[in-house]
Amino acid sequence: MTRKFLLILGFLCTVSLPVFSETFAIKFGDLPGGLEFQYEGTGRIAGTIKNTTPVSIGCNTETNDFQINLDPGAIQDFSWEKPPSYTLPKGNVDASEMRSWGGQSFRCDTELGLEYKNQSESKKFQWGTITGSPRREYIDLSLENNSDQPIEISWNESSLIDFDNSTKRGLLHSRTRGESIPNSVVPPRAKFSEYIFPKENYHRDMISYISPPIESRVPPASAERLMKLYTGKKMSLVLQLIIEGKKTPVTLEFELKSVSTKKPLLHPHQLPG
Repeated sequence: MTRKFLLILGFLCTVSLPVFSETFAIKFGDLPGGLEFQYEGTGRIAGTIKNTTPVSIGCNTETNDFQINLDPGAIQDFSWEKPPSYTLPKGNVDASEMRSWGGQSFRCDTELGLEYKNQSESKKFQWGTITGSPRREYIDLSLENNSDQPIEISWNESSLIDFDNSTKRGLLHSRTRGESIPNSVVPPRAKFSEYIFPKENYHRDMISYISPPIESRVPPASAERLMKLYTGKKMSLVLQLIIEGKKTPVTLEFELKSVSTKKPLLHPHQLPG
């Protein structure tokens, strides 16, 4: 009996025993895979989370005491002091049904990253050169006046035609925040440089911010569709210049080479109230 007991004990020591006692997964609509949780414990639980979806996913609670930020296939360890009255789900639960985590608002997003065909676009015209470099929320703009005449930029008559072919009339630059802004005058042989954005993309709330031309934080279930929808689309910047008293529009086009997903930045103010 002693020898048999030792053999069984030796066998058990060489076999990998299950580490986690409970599992559940958060699903995101028709998106394949989900966030798979494996954990053990009752009051304070600990385990791992794996992202088995094809997109990056970031989730957090309103107080940021629980955060997930995973690329596809990535695994993250976690531990959490579970409130006594909070019961973790079993099996699969859709993200739309999981409205809270431990009694707090719980939100998951995927962030879209934009890659343009060219880092900048330039256009030469009779009096100089305009160059635009698209960033996430704005466009870096420079205008070189190579003439002996001043060049006036009419911001209120300029516009941005976004990827959905929606015209946003009126542009702001980094030194202005008003609804109606004065024209900028570029003297002869001088250069003007600013970052610019449509007036309607500027928001004043508890925190002022500029919204990007494409919504950057989207539901994970929508990410793949939006990536396919926007890849190859173009955005146009139409600057209304005034030279020698005549209006001279100049247009720059920016083409999206690809749209990809990346891990969202997790900020408390981006959570629902």
